[in-house]
Formats: sequence, structure tokens, C-alpha cells
Amino acid sequence: MGRRKIGILGTALILGLLVFLPLYAYMLVEMGRIGIDSSELMRVWLSFDEELYASFAGDVAARGRLDSLASIYRLNSASVIGYMLAFLSLSLMLARIVEGPSGIRTTARGFVPVPIIVGVLDLSSNAVLVSTLSGRAEMSAWMMAVVSGSYAARSVLFLLLLLWLAGAGSYIAARRIRSRGA
Repeated sequence: MGRRKIGILGTALILGLLVFLPLYAYMLVEMGRIGIDSSELMRVWLSFDEELYASFAGDVAARGRLDSLASIYRLNSASVIGYMLAFLSLSLMLARIVEGPSGIRTTARGFVPVPIIVGVLDLSSNAVLVSTLSGRAEMSAWMMAVVSGSYAARSVLFLLLLLWLAGAGSYIAARRIRSRGA
């Protein structure tokens, strides 16, 4: 039995995961260390309310951890690059494998750019958050709209991407099982 090459997309997937997963895990640990949980972040980021953000940032500053939070969002920018690489390569791999006339095949090309869109939304909100957490700018209504809007949009898009990946993977597996049985 010969060795299989993983190819450029497989390499990109592995590299993306090697960047994304450890950085994301480290960020979660650091958030816990400074006393922030994910539900608190979601409540603030989805609020479209700069006063709620100011209260949140004030609480973090009172703990003396505002610089730590800014550093976490700087790391998140690198994590997003890994995420985009991993999910883009996975989307491309599945889109190339899907065969025959089906709704999954029709939507395949539409879902390939979704990881890039999610990443750009994440990077834009990161840029706003880093600038406000670093004290370079005050959170304004439009900045909060960027953060909350991009967070909401990327959450929906990421969920849709995961559903499409699951659907495409299931479709491919079912076709392979049927072709072996026939």
C-alpha cells in the first residue's frame, strides 16, 4: 500500500489547526485568569451598548487587567488567521469531493469564502477592541456597532458553515457507503 500525500490543502488544514487551537485554548485560559467568562463577553459584544462596554472595561481595569485583555485580543488576531486557513482548506477539500447533482454541490462554492468573511469580521472587531482596550480610542456608538454587528454576523455565518460542513461530510460518507454496497 503506497503512501498518500496530504497535498497543499491538507497541509494548510494542519497548519491552520496548529495555529488556531493552541492560541484559542491559551486565550480561554487567560480569560479565566483575569476573571472573564465567555457568557459575559457574549453579553457585552452582542449588546450594541457602549455604556455596557464601558462598565465591562471599567471592571476589568479595576482588577488591573485591561492590558492583559488587550493582549488576548492581539493573540486572537493570530488565532483568526489559523482559523481562516483551517476552515478555508476544509471547505475547499469538501467542495472538491462533493459529486453529482445535489443541493450540497450547488452550495459548495458559496460556502468556500465564508471562513474568510468570518475572519475579516473577527479581525475588524479585534482592531476596534484592541484600540479601545489599549486606551488609544474611546468606545463610540459606531465602534460598538462594528464590534456587536461583526460578532453577531460571524456567529451566524460560523454556525451556517459548521452545518454545511456537517451536511457535506454526511453526504460524501453516504455516497461512499452506497457506492461500496452497489
